Amino acid sequence: MKLPRGVSADRLIRALERLGYVVIRQKGSHARLRHEGPSA
Repeated sequence: MKLPRGVSADRLIRALERLGYVVIRQKGSHARLRHEGPSA
């Protein structure tokens, strides 16, 4: 998946959190997120 240039990681994570994702682990700039709802 290609992301648009100029979107910061913090902004992307905030948008994903609004969609129901939760950060489960972060090391440096790498974050792992999980979505507990049904798969789309």
